[in-house]
Amino acid sequence: MPVGILYLIALAAVNGWFEHRWIGSDSAMNALNDIHFLPFYYHYYTTEQAALLSLTSVCLVYGFIGVLVWASWNPPALAMLWATLLAGLMETSKLFLENLHPDPTNIILAGFSAWATAKLANRLTSAPVASAEVSKRNDSLALFDFAPWSGRFYFDEFDFLLLTSITIGYVRLPAAPRHAKRDLLFLSLAILLGLSYVIGTVRGLLPWQIPEINAFTNYYSPYNALRIAKGALWAFLLYGLFGRLASNGQNIRSLFAQGMVVGLAGTIAMLIWERFTFPGLFNFTDVYRVTGLFSQMHTGGADIETFLTLSTPFLVVQLFEKRSWITRLVGIALLVGATYGVMVTFSRIGYAAYGIAMALSLLAAMATSGNQVRIWSFKRGMAAFALIALVLAVAVPIFKGPFTQARMSQAEADMGIRLAHWSSALQMRDPGWSTALLGMGIGRYPETHSWRSKESLAATYRLGSETDNIFLRLGMGSPLYIEQFVTIEPHSNYLLNLNARSDQPNTQITVSICEKWLLTSARCAFKLIDVTGNGQWQSLQANLQSDEVGSGPWYAARPVKLSIYNFNTQTNAVIDVDNVRLQAANGDDLLTNGAFSLGLDRWFFIVDNDRPWHIWSLPIQVQFDQGWLGLVALSLFVAFGLWRAGRDAWRGDAMAGVMLASCIGFLVIGIFDSLLDSPRILMLFLLLIWFCGRTGMKSPAL
Repeated sequence: MPVGILYLIALAAVNGWFEHRWIGSDSAMNALNDIHFLPFYYHYYTTEQAALLSLTSVCLVYGFIGVLVWASWNPPALAMLWATLLAGLMETSKLFLENLHPDPTNIILAGFSAWATAKLANRLTSAPVASAEVSKRNDSLALFDFAPWSGRFYFDEFDFLLLTSITIGYVRLPAAPRHAKRDLLFLSLAILLGLSYVIGTVRGLLPWQIPEINAFTNYYSPYNALRIAKGALWAFLLYGLFGRLASNGQNIRSLFAQGMVVGLAGTIAMLIWERFTFPGLFNFTDVYRVTGLFSQMHTGGADIETFLTLSTPFLVVQLFEKRSWITRLVGIALLVGATYGVMVTFSRIGYAAYGIAMALSLLAAMATSGNQVRIWSFKRGMAAFALIALVLAVAVPIFKGPFTQARMSQAEADMGIRLAHWSSALQMRDPGWSTALLGMGIGRYPETHSWRSKESLAATYRLGSETDNIFLRLGMGSPLYIEQFVTIEPHSNYLLNLNARSDQPNTQITVSICEKWLLTSARCAFKLIDVTGNGQWQSLQANLQSDEVGSGPWYAARPVKLSIYNFNTQTNAVIDVDNVRLQAANGDDLLTNGAFSLGLDRWFFIVDNDRPWHIWSLPIQVQFDQGWLGLVALSLFVAFGLWRAGRDAWRGDAMAGVMLASCIGFLVIGIFDSLLDSPRILMLFLLLIWFCGRTGMKSPAL
C-alpha cells in the first residue's frame, strides 16, 4: 500500500499536476476538439528521438504497475486494467492543465506495458533466482544513462530500474533467518557511515525550501544533497537485499562479477565507437578525451576511468577461471579494449590506478589455495606475464603519443593548481565546530563555490517564471552550454527563432550546432545574435548554415547538438531566452520543449571548467560535505573491508583479491578526484567495500 501511494504521487508529478496551472472546462473542451485519436499520430509528427523517448518513458512509468500486480500475486489482466484506467485519468487531466495536451496512444501503451511486464515476471523462474538478477544490475550502471537526451539527472532511468528491482526483491524474498550469525563489528561501522550520510543529507537540505521549478534542474539547489545521497541509499538497501539472497543460497559475488564484466564490455564498445566516430582510433595527438555513457562527466570528473579500473580486475580473474578457449579469446579482447580505453582517457592518475589494480588482480589470480597457504602456479605465472606484455603493447604507444606526453609534462604545474584548489575549498566552509565535525552538507560545494570562491566562477543558469510563462536565464562566468540533440543534414540552411532580453547593452547570445557527444566538439557552425539591452523581450531570427556539420559515412555518423550559451565578456550580462525553434526547410521544428514549458526536459548542461563543480580529492570532498565524522566513518568502514579482503586474498580467495584490487585502484584515483559526488560511482564503491568486508563470512553464497 505505501509503495502504491508513493507511485500515484510520482505519477501525478510526472504528468504535471504540481507544475502546471489548472484551467477551466471551457479551455478543456477546446483542447478536446483538437485531439487526434489516431494511434501514434503524435509520434509520427515529431523527431525519431522524441518519439522513442516518449514511448520508452510511458512504458517504464506504467510498467511499474505490472511489477506491483505481479508482486501481489494477481493476474496480468488486472495490471492492464489498472494501467489503462490510470493512464486514462492522467491523459484526461491534461485537458485541464495549461500547456499540456493528451495523447490517447499513451493509454494503449500503458495497458500493454503493464500487462507485458506482469506477464514477463510471471514467466521468470523461481523467486530467489529471478530476484538475484538485481545483483547484476551493476552492468546497467555504466550503460543505462539517457540524461543527455531526457535532461533529467536527479532521478533517472537507472534509479527507476533499481527502485523496481529492489522493490521486487524485498517483496518476493523472505528475510534472513533470525538465528543467522550477525557480523556486529562490520554492521556497526556500516551504521556509523549511514548515520554520517543521513546527517550530511539533512545539512545539505538546510535551510528547508519548498520545491520550485529549479529544485531538480541544477546543482546549486539544496536538493542536490538527495541526488548524491541516493547512491548511498541504494547501496544500503542492496546490503539488506544481498543478505536475503545469500540466505537463499545465491552466489552473490559471482553474479556481481558477471555484471561488472558485462558493464565493462558495454563501456568498451561505447568508447571504441566514440573514438572511431570522432578523433579516430589511432589519433593520439588530438585533445579528445572519451566519456562513454557516463553523463555525470558533463561537469568533468573521472567516472569512466574509475569504472574501467574497478571492473577490469573481475575480467582478469575470469580469464584464469574459464576453461573455454572462446571465452578466453573474448576476455583477452576485452582486456585489450579496457587498456585502450583507460589510455585514451589521458588521465594520469587513471594510468597509475589501472596499473596497480591490474598488478594486484594478477597476483590474486595467479595463486591458488591449499591448506590456507598460498601456492603459486608456474603455468598461471607465465599466463600473467603474457597478459602484462599484452597490456604494455597496447599502452606504450598511446603513452608515448604527443598529447599524453604533453599531459605528463604539466604534472608539476597541475599539482600546484590542485593544492591551491584544495586549500580554497576548505577555506570556503562556514566557521565553527559543527561544520568541522559534520561538514557543510552533501552536495553544497557547487553553490558554495559560486558564492565564496576567488577562482573563476561557472556561468549560471536557472528557470524563471512570469505570468505563468517559463523561460531560461543565462548568467556570466566560465562557459556553460545548454544543449539538445538535433538531427541535422549537411550543407543545409536552418532558421533559428527565439525570444531574448537583457538589461545590459551590447549583449550577444551565442547559438551553435556542433558535432558533439558530451564534452568535446568537432565541426561547428556558430551564430552570434545581438540582444537589445533595454530589458524588453524581442523576437530574434537568424539563419544557420550547417556546412560540413553532420556529414560523413553512415557507419561513423556523429551526433549533433544545438547549444545556447552566454559568452559575453562584460560583468553581470544576464540573458533571458524563450521560445527557441530550429526549423528545417520543410518547416519542421527540430527542437523539443524549446519554450521550456516542461522545465529543462530534453535540455542538458555542459561545462568547460570543472573546478566550480569538483574538489578534485575524495578525502577533502568527504571532509567538506560530511566533516570529520564522515571522513572517520568512511575511513573505518573502508579500512576494515580492505583488511578482511586482504586477509582472505592471502589465504587463497581469488575473488577477495579482485575486490581488494578494485577498491585500491578506486582509492588511488580518489587522491586527485572527488568520485563520491557521482551517485552511481558512490553506490558501486560502497557495494565493493561491503563485499570486501563480507569475504570472511562463512556462507556458501559469499
